[in-house]
Amino acid sequence: MKNLFTLFTIILLCATTTWATDYSVGTDSELRAAIANDGANITVTADINLSNSTLSIASNTTVTINLNGYTLDRGLTQRGDGGGQVITVRSGATLNLSNGTLKGGWGGNGGGITNEGGTANLTNVTITGCVGDDRGGGISNGTGGTLTMTGCTITGNITYDKTAPKGGGGIYNAGTLNMQGTNIIKDNWKSNGIRSNLYLKNGTVVTITGDLADSKVYVDMETLGTFTSGYSTYHDIHPAGFFTADKQSVTGMRLVNGEAQLNNAIPEGGVYYIERSWNETAKRVEATFHTLESNQYTTLTGSDDDEYLDPGWYVVKGSDVVYDDMLYMNGDGEYHLILCDGASLKAWFFIANSPSVLHIHGQANDTGKMTNMYSPSF
Repeated sequence: MKNLFTLFTIILLCATTTWATDYSVGTDSELRAAIANDGANITVTADINLSNSTLSIASNTTVTINLNGYTLDRGLTQRGDGGGQVITVRSGATLNLSNGTLKGGWGGNGGGITNEGGTANLTNVTITGCVGDDRGGGISNGTGGTLTMTGCTITGNITYDKTAPKGGGGIYNAGTLNMQGTNIIKDNWKSNGIRSNLYLKNGTVVTITGDLADSKVYVDMETLGTFTSGYSTYHDIHPAGFFTADKQSVTGMRLVNGEAQLNNAIPEGGVYYIERSWNETAKRVEATFHTLESNQYTTLTGSDDDEYLDPGWYVVKGSDVVYDDMLYMNGDGEYHLILCDGASLKAWFFIANSPSVLHIHGQANDTGKMTNMYSPSF
């Protein structure tokens, strides 16, 4: 009877235990065959140029991939069919990824990795040269997803944000994000030239699970406020040693109740604007944030009569600012017009006397509008 019980126990264990299987892979087909197995323990033995579909980690499976210093490259220069991401982690799946590089992905969400609600544990992983059409150029960590980063580098990625002007050229986070070790998240961008690295959707934070060592992480938030959990457990220095606000002249960094916080850095009554320039080396537009104090500009509120402007700075904040008669630039010099996000200016026309110059500036979301009710003469 005892032997029968032991045999029954062994059979039960075999039926309920997933045994890890080791794979060495050096080609696209070998890698795809290996990740189809729950419990696969994969070692990559060469750089792999991936075929035209995402590497999918199936729901309710666990896959471990040691890149072993090599690169997985989708090589896409436009959004790919079959999922343009390098790797997709399905809901309920677990991916353990280490020691190498992902590049060349171009997907809807997360050009490098899109986590649809599973668990992605990344150690010593670099993600670069990836694009997200909607959000998350490097990584999109979706609602319900858990992303743990240890010693990772996310750089040189871009997001186009075709659904909304949000952010996350490096990472778009709507789930749980854990971080420890030296993580570098910088030099990621939106297509309009604005730096966009780690974007935290409302209700999400960076949970600090260990010493951040020499980390350099640029942060943006949907709504300003506290963006870490557990910071003071591991550090007693100012968070600016590890974190930087993406919009440096717009948002400031401080320590509040032991946690890192982004707060409004614009002086009361002040306004910010963006200057864009072409980076010939990187072949991209880049944006720089500037601020003006309240005594440095004039707010345009609309008028039924002619309005004469002298050289200087003017700001439109309202959603329906209308000049029914002429809006003149009255004199030679430099004129600067800031259209705040959501603002709308309608005017008959500007008249610029040479050599007057008009500069029109926007803000981060590029939603300010100017409508000329008649053909302009400048």
